[in-house]
Amino acid sequence: MGLLVGVAGGKLYGYEGQVIVLADGSEFCNSGTYNYDAFRAGLRVDGTNLSPFCVRVNDLKATYQPTGQAESYRVGMEYQSGQDLQDNQWRPYELQVNHPLRTAADRIYLTDEGYAPTFTVTWPDGQHRTSTVQWQPMDPTTKLSQGATKFDQPGVTDEVQRRRTQLAVTGLFAPTAAYDGTVLSSQFPDLLDPAVAVDVLRGDLGLDSGRGQSIFGVDQKMVESGRLQRVARQNLHVGEQIRLDDGTTIHFDGVERWANLQISHDPFQPFVLGAAIAVIFGIGASLSIKRRRIWVRVTEHPETAEGGSARTAVEVGGLARTDQAGYGEEFTRVAEDLLGTDGPDPAPSGVASARGRNS
Repeated sequence: MGLLVGVAGGKLYGYEGQVIVLADGSEFCNSGTYNYDAFRAGLRVDGTNLSPFCVRVNDLKATYQPTGQAESYRVGMEYQSGQDLQDNQWRPYELQVNHPLRTAADRIYLTDEGYAPTFTVTWPDGQHRTSTVQWQPMDPTTKLSQGATKFDQPGVTDEVQRRRTQLAVTGLFAPTAAYDGTVLSSQFPDLLDPAVAVDVLRGDLGLDSGRGQSIFGVDQKMVESGRLQRVARQNLHVGEQIRLDDGTTIHFDGVERWANLQISHDPFQPFVLGAAIAVIFGIGASLSIKRRRIWVRVTEHPETAEGGSARTAVEVGGLARTDQAGYGEEFTRVAEDLLGTDGPDPAPSGVASARGRNS
């Protein structure tokens, strides 16, 4: 019952969220649900009173086997909670898979990682913007990823013109490039030879439509309607660029890693742990107990029907639920106590019968 109450309490007052943080010194603060990429709240949690803490992800190091299988992930990070938030003091911590950071009654897990290519767009008037956005891994073995990095041209105040000049750099990213002709793929998950195969789309990205839009892609309805059109396609390595027909250039600057963090809060976790330990000890104790069953049948003796004095027949039977030596003698002692006699002779089957005294 304690285990059930603890699990139910965790579902009521706990929460769990997912957030992607770039491993370039970017920070995440648990100040509201709007900071999460995905958030699942308990029935009694409204998201206004989350445990206050902040984390800063400085770097992410991964090691791989020759086959491409990951051996380890280590995130160099800093965190602050409690009085550290007031003093602006950061404490170092190395986050690993299955070794969460515990702070402010929350647990922070490393659940995934990936890459975020950096692009710089320079318009003909000299203005430029740089953006680093996480791309989604498609193959966990080679880390071939897909995504979309979106740009608004600066200085455009006319809304209609702004929607016509929006840019999206979409395509594939390979940490270790491999080619089949001009088709890009990846042959290893580590950053040995990063490259991208990009489609540059120009037009209305649909960001002002009021509808939610995936960070990893563009609105296909805009493409199908012709409001968003492809204006260039090219493979790029780090340091290379592509020039559009209007003189705009898109430069592939480099790559950053990102870490997917899971934040879990369950105030009833200690109760669940205590109840689980009690369950284990209870089951262990039950396994050490001798399981025995005793039946006693009391019936009227047939001689009573002939008008004689009332007599009672008492039958005693037993069954051992576990194989253990000495049950025959134990059953004999129990039968003697029940019958108040010197004891019946136990039958081979473990069933004894005796005739009681006149009553």
